[in-house]
Amino acid sequence: MSDVIPARTLIIPDGDSYSYEEARAFVKGYVEVVNSEFHKHPCQLIVHEEGLLLGLPLNKFISSMQVAQNRPESQQYIVGNVVVLIGSARWD
Repeated sequence: MSDVIPARTLIIPDGDSYSYEEARAFVKGYVEVVNSEFHKHPCQLIVHEEGLLLGLPLNKFISSMQVAQNRPESQQYIVGNVVVLIGSARWD
């Protein structure tokens, strides 16, 4: 029986920056940007583009945040490691 490594979340606050290369290394693959909110602040969730296809573990923290905010995209759970870019840390 193999151990499942839980998904991790990295929060980049307003005023900080995080590069595409750093995000790709953290999510361990190609990235997809999901626009969302984090405690009523605009944010972007940087997720693994093929996370569902690869069967990555559920990111319980981000998925529960999406459901709690009644986000339309919450119908599909967020899996794998996620980078949360808040405010000015978001990518253009």
